[in-house]
Amino acid sequence: MTVFSIFNTTLHSAPFALLWLLFLSYSLFDDRRAPSINRINQIRWIAAMAAGSSILFASIWPSFLLNRARNQFDNEGEIGPTLVSYERASTPWGAPPETYLEWAILEIEEGRFEESIAILKRIDSRIDTGEFHFAFALSYENIGETELAIRHYKLTIERWPRHRPAWEGLLNIM
Repeated sequence: MTVFSIFNTTLHSAPFALLWLLFLSYSLFDDRRAPSINRINQIRWIAAMAAGSSILFASIWPSFLLNRARNQFDNEGEIGPTLVSYERASTPWGAPPETYLEWAILEIEEGRFEESIAILKRIDSRIDTGEFHFAFALSYENIGETELAIRHYKLTIERWPRHRPAWEGLLNIM
C-alpha cells in the first residue's frame, strides 16, 4: 500500500510524471554504439536520483510541513504564527489538500473570511468533502453571499446528512 501511494502521489503531478519519462527514456537516445557498463550504471544512478527527489518533493516534504504546522498549533495554541506555518506548508509543488483546508479553517477562526475563500478556491477541484463545503458556507455567510452560502450548506448536508451545524446554518440563513 505504501509503495502504491508513493507512486500515485508522484505520478499524479504532470511535471513529475514527465520527469520520470525523461529519465526512463534517456537510454533510448544513446548514440549508435553498444552501451557500456559505466553508461548503464550512470543511467541507473540518474533514474534513482530522479525517483528519490520526486518522492521527496511530492510526498515527504509537503507532509512534513503539514505536520510541523499542526504541531505548532498544538504546542503554542496561537493562531497567528500557525497561519504562517500553514502558508509555508502550501508548497508550490503540491501540498495535500488538507493543508489548505486546515489553513482556511484557521482563517475562519480569525474572522478572515475572504482569505479563507481564496485559500479554499485553490483546492476546489481537488477535494469534495463536507468539511470543505461547510468551511465555504461559513465564509460566504459571513461576507454576505447568501446564495453561495446556501449552495454550500446544501452540499455539506449531502455529504454529512446528520451534521447539525450545517442544518442550523441553512435554516438560519433561509
